[in-house]
Amino acid sequence: YLLATHHGVDLPARMRPEFARVVQEATDDSGQEATPKDLYELFGSTYLEPGRGAGHVSLSAWSTDGDGQAHRFVCTLHVGDRTGDFEGRGGGTLSAFVDALAAAGVAVDIVDFTEDTHGEEATAYTQCRVDGVTAWGAGRDSSPLTASVQAVLAAVNRAVAAP
Repeated sequence: YLLATHHGVDLPARMRPEFARVVQEATDDSGQEATPKDLYELFGSTYLEPGRGAGHVSLSAWSTDGDGQAHRFVCTLHVGDRTGDFEGRGGGTLSAFVDALAAAGVAVDIVDFTEDTHGEEATAYTQCRVDGVTAWGAGRDSSPLTASVQAVLAAVNRAVAAP
């Protein structure tokens, strides 16, 4: 509620229990209640930052095109210490991106996806499965497409980093 009211972040219902645990762990350490600003910073560091270049998989350049039925995603991916140019195809932009990730050796299944807009900013939420590990990620940008790509990257990086 506080995230939605103060920052325009309306978490999907399936994501809320996980974020509640993240908040609980953070507040247990401090013994204090989290402010709306604290909650947004925690949301950002947990779900947004892993999609913005902070993680095992990052994206330095990309483009996409499609005709409504077939989409193509061309990108430069950094996976660990390897960098390469990859291309993926799919029925939508995100499925084409997932195909490009597979070409780079990162097998990803998108389990859940939702997005919303608040003013000029789009927020995307994605739950992905990577090597049997499922994780949520989020992306925020003025472009809904960029927010969606960031959300997938964040979920992938959180899944790869999971113990």
